[in-house]
Amino acid sequence: MPVAGRQPVKDRPVSWIDLIDLGLDPEDSRPLFQQLHLALRDLIARRVVPAGTRLPATRILAGRLGVSRTTVVAAYDQLQAEGVVAGRVGAGTYVAAGIEAEGKPAAPTERPGRVAAARESWRGETVPFATGFCGMHPATERAWGRLVQRHLRGIGVRQRTYGDPMGHRPLREALAEYLRVSRSVACDADRIAIVSGSQQGLDLVLSAVAQSGDPAWIEDPCYPAALACLRQHRLKIVPVPVDDQGLDVAAGLALEPGARLLYCTPTHHYPLGVAMSLPRRLALLDWARDGRWVIEDDYDSEFRFSGRPLSALQGLDRHGRVIYLGTLSKVLFPGLRVGYVVLPPELVDRFAGIRNAADRFPSTILDDVLVDFINEGHFTRHIRRMRQEYAERRERLTAALAAEAGGDLTVAPIDRGMYLVADLRPGLDDVAVAEAARRRGLVVRPLSPMHIAAPPRRALILGFTGFPPQALDAAARTLGAVLRGFR
Repeated sequence: MPVAGRQPVKDRPVSWIDLIDLGLDPEDSRPLFQQLHLALRDLIARRVVPAGTRLPATRILAGRLGVSRTTVVAAYDQLQAEGVVAGRVGAGTYVAAGIEAEGKPAAPTERPGRVAAARESWRGETVPFATGFCGMHPATERAWGRLVQRHLRGIGVRQRTYGDPMGHRPLREALAEYLRVSRSVACDADRIAIVSGSQQGLDLVLSAVAQSGDPAWIEDPCYPAALACLRQHRLKIVPVPVDDQGLDVAAGLALEPGARLLYCTPTHHYPLGVAMSLPRRLALLDWARDGRWVIEDDYDSEFRFSGRPLSALQGLDRHGRVIYLGTLSKVLFPGLRVGYVVLPPELVDRFAGIRNAADRFPSTILDDVLVDFINEGHFTRHIRRMRQEYAERRERLTAALAAEAGGDLTVAPIDRGMYLVADLRPGLDDVAVAEAARRRGLVVRPLSPMHIAAPPRRALILGFTGFPPQALDAAARTLGAVLRGFR
């Protein structure tokens, strides 16, 4: 596996070799040599590894990545067969001249984003500590069931014809009222579009505001699925570091002041969990006011456990430069596949045209159920109940981890969200720990591969919202045993 035997990054200078981790995934069904081949080809195509660069000897790279030499040899052979590299007898392997220019990465099908949580969902795994699974109070389930029976006894008139590309207006009106009250979002129904989850929303937004080759800021570390989407649109990725105050706007200006857009999670950064400070929010909005776009993904900010949820960045925007993405898939349940986009006025018509060309209109089958669910107060009661339950589960898991693995990991003191960030003791490799945990029946996500250029932080992402307390206790004991195996 591409994990054992690597030295911690902090013990050596960070280089392009460390970025290969973004393309190696022990959960991927593809052969490891193929993953390595595609990861190297992508780095070369993006000029991270420029023409003329000598690649490490196969034995050295194999040791660095913790894979077999045969794996590296096969990857190099494939690159040479494609003309990406050339071998020189007695002199090694070099990146060939004439590789396509920076800003035009390899075809999207050659390098899918590393979205472990999505793979978990595809396999139907519901084991700790997988992220993306939601709890549901029995009272909420009963209310949902009654509304489904009320509206889905037959096929209504609206289901027999085509709908609005922007979505069912009563649902947009209900969401607009909810967002104004709970998230301080400035919007009305005319500016809201219903989408099949925030990922589709991001894809449609990029089609509306970006062109191939545009420089785009993204947080570093970042949400892998968002990074994959930006790459699919062939944008020039500009990774901007994140610290305890959130995205470092000054660093972004130093790296690429001419960026055309930014994708960010300012209220609850994924994956670190920090919130962007007000001075940086204002600096970001000042940067955006001259024709740039900020895409705000507000994926789970309802769940803050000490005080009211933090307000959205969009509510501070006075120049119409923030595009707001939200989802019901995390607040309710992923199978719902309903998200929404709050658009600046100048983008509404353009977005509607793109949506109409892409898939005509969103599903209408559950629209009336959702409208009543929101308007009758079930939605806000659900959030209130789950905020309390999630807080209790988070506290219980934190205590269990301290008891079972306190010498090997430390939980970050973040008071919001649906997962924990647990830093590993120095010397532990989070990728290796994640693989060992998988063999013991746990699904944990290593944090380090989510970095693009920043020095990786060795930590684990632990989802807790979809599991009963007893299951979390047992999972903490198992993880503790896994970590003791590395001593």
